[in-house]
Amino acid sequence: MTTPATKQAIRNAVADELAIRHLAWFVRGGWHVVEPGRPLVWNWHLDLICDALEKQAKGNPEYRRLLICVPPGTMKSLLVSVFLPAWQWLREAGRRKVFFSHDEDLVKRDSRRTRDILKSDWYQRVLSRAVEHYDAPRWEFKRDQNEKANYENTQNGFRICLALGAGATGKRGDDILIDDPIDAKAVVKGSNDQITKRLREVATVVGTVLPSRVNDLMAARWTVIMQRLHPLDTAGLCIEEGGWHVIQLQMEYDPDEPLNHPQDPRTEPGELLFPELFPREALDRLLGPRQLGPRHYAAQYQQKPTLPQGGLFKRRCMQHYQGPPDRLTLEGQIISVDCTFKRTTDSDFVTMGCWGWNGANRYLLDQIRARMTYPETRAALKSFAAKHPKARQKIIEDKANGSALIDDLRDHVPGLIPYNPRESKEARAQVAAGWFESLNVWLPEPEYAPWIGAYIEELCAFPGGAHDDQVDQTSQAMIRMESMGDWGVDVAVG
Repeated sequence: MTTPATKQAIRNAVADELAIRHLAWFVRGGWHVVEPGRPLVWNWHLDLICDALEKQAKGNPEYRRLLICVPPGTMKSLLVSVFLPAWQWLREAGRRKVFFSHDEDLVKRDSRRTRDILKSDWYQRVLSRAVEHYDAPRWEFKRDQNEKANYENTQNGFRICLALGAGATGKRGDDILIDDPIDAKAVVKGSNDQITKRLREVATVVGTVLPSRVNDLMAARWTVIMQRLHPLDTAGLCIEEGGWHVIQLQMEYDPDEPLNHPQDPRTEPGELLFPELFPREALDRLLGPRQLGPRHYAAQYQQKPTLPQGGLFKRRCMQHYQGPPDRLTLEGQIISVDCTFKRTTDSDFVTMGCWGWNGANRYLLDQIRARMTYPETRAALKSFAAKHPKARQKIIEDKANGSALIDDLRDHVPGLIPYNPRESKEARAQVAAGWFESLNVWLPEPEYAPWIGAYIEELCAFPGGAHDDQVDQTSQAMIRMESMGDWGVDVAVG
């Protein structure tokens, strides 16, 4: 008869064996050391990251330079800066690692947590099994190199923690790990010139100083893990440079993002990365003006940073009118429709905007934006037109689904006007940007239009953003209104 003690010993042996072989199981086994009393909530993205770190540790050349961009709070530092070095010392006790971060206190904090693991009874039990079954070296901390944050073992492996750009001279290692190279506050406070200067200083350290701090340039393993903050941040420069294995995960899935990881199991737009810890209601709060707001949420949680000042459309030109749209005094209204080129729900967005004018000023009154099949687009336009009966003209680009929509609804919805653009998308956007620059465009307040933050971010990201349907809808409306004499009589047809 197997006693309870024997059963527990068998379970421990199986768990220890898995912990030696796989980083993900090592994290599970050692969680109680790092977070006592806090249950571990596992998610598929942790397996994906652990698998990449494993492949890097085992010498897979494709993973020698690894860039991981994930939202805050998704265990990035715990995996890379706490558990990984302890797991590697089970097999490679002589590995020398140099850790960098924007804040020396943070990188030392994680080093102390790794030390807690290394000194725990659980780790010593797992290490004994690695020594017995995998011919791993038995090691101890060197007494003269045994600080809480910087330490060395008797196999000459060590861990050194440094603030990025401070005191790196003379410190050489086998691996470079950079965890959050830029403080989020550094891309918020100060002028654009000051922000750009800080980013360039970090880029200089990463690109020119750190490569001289490794023992073997061809064998060194590089890991950068962060959330995006700015188009010129460290991750952006790594992506532009090429040669990095990139794991980029958005909190809300966008199937059109070109850097989506092939192992991301999500398929539906907006599907959440980690709903157990980050449910929809919590994320909605982050979008509030007193929290991150749309721009910083898009960067840190969606990995879609935009320039603080905007691109073609300047952020300083985004102004809001007060009160609900129905209180505005307007001379007229139109509807602008941007359709997709496919009749499926996995294509681009369909966007319909209602605009009004009074003198030289334009007012965005309402908008709907969604992925729609053709029948859904047809129904949406009928509903949107009925909602805004004062918008006598409905401007639709005369291409693909737009042409079919005009033919299909001509006898059901009055005022459908085909639009045939003569210029490129960028040239049309230039016209619209001019109206924003002259401060003649007014947008609804977030209180009355919760979608306005995403609208502004798309315009400010253009032409480098992932989507431009709202830009197209806007430029189409601006050009149409500009072509109307006395605000109602066509003087030129686009």
